[in-house]
Amino acid sequence: MKKILLALGAVLLLALPATAMAATFSSIADNGNYTLAKDQIINDDLYVAAGNATVNGKVAGDLFVFAGQARIDGDVEGDLYVCSGNVTISGNIKDDLKVAGGTVVVESKIGGDVMIVGGTVEIASSADIGGDIYSGAGNLTISGAANKVKAGVGGLTLGKTANIKGDIEYWSEEDAKIENGAEYAGALTKRQAEAKRDISNYYLGKKFAWFGKMIAFFIILLILCAIFPKRSRAYAQAWRKSFGKNFLSGFLFLIALPIVAIILLLSMIFSPFGVGGFLIYPIFIYSGILISMLGIGVWIMSVIDRDSKKYSAPLSALVGVIVYTLLDFVPMIGWLAKFLAVAAGIGVVWGVVWNFLSVRKAKKLL
Repeated sequence: MKKILLALGAVLLLALPATAMAATFSSIADNGNYTLAKDQIINDDLYVAAGNATVNGKVAGDLFVFAGQARIDGDVEGDLYVCSGNVTISGNIKDDLKVAGGTVVVESKIGGDVMIVGGTVEIASSADIGGDIYSGAGNLTISGAANKVKAGVGGLTLGKTANIKGDIEYWSEEDAKIENGAEYAGALTKRQAEAKRDISNYYLGKKFAWFGKMIAFFIILLILCAIFPKRSRAYAQAWRKSFGKNFLSGFLFLIALPIVAIILLLSMIFSPFGVGGFLIYPIFIYSGILISMLGIGVWIMSVIDRDSKKYSAPLSALVGVIVYTLLDFVPMIGWLAKFLAVAAGIGVVWGVVWNFLSVRKAKKLL
């Protein structure tokens, strides 16, 4: 516990000086599975990255799950965030539920809102949603209770045990199927399916956009770490070990490249190089973001367990993406912390490119 607080405290020095925070990171077994036993209680936030994740115990804080298959049977006293191919939730969730998955089944009591993006989504008859349902799905079936429903779907079905206390507003090319016995106290409104922007505003709005961004970055990092395992780790370690040097070179690059590109554009002969400069600019920025995320994760994991030499790319990527994304919610200082981190990441990228060009020049290949 002390190590975890120490690790997060290092990040909070940059981002959350007036806030206390604790977290527990899952220990992934060699076979890629994770199980929290029924008699276990986690008194902090829990982050799980695994092939198959099963949570039968109780989590006193928020629960984050990234897995191929996920089953949540234990209770969660905070928010539940899940990104998984198949998700089944039968444990009670005190606050909000946010899920991105292929097949999603909710069978329990949810204290807050439910936001789900999935292929097939089922709100079972045993489900009791204290807040509203926001969903983007191929097929959405609601057989439980909720306040309001706003959804962009291929098909919407209200089961015979459905009990909606407010309005139902949905975007679809098909009419909703209302089974005998289904109840809704408000209006049932169908919108045109062409209003894609309106659909996005509901299930990928401010409440969910940051979660989707976090998932996307996590998947990209996992792919890059799988393709370039040694290089990705080396770049992350370089980001941490030479942070000041990397930040300086990255900062100078951010300022110098646009100026040089504009000068080249104004010249007739070298204008194509100016165009090229503007084209590679966003590539450097996004590469810097990815390296900074992984660097943050490697740094935090090294602080948590200084004696361990084992490197877990998925766990480091997960930690880095979460911390980086949470900086969006930190007023005033959050943007500064992200700028410092990304500039250092760009510095790493520039260093790699510079070394590559130097080697090529030494070999007289340029």
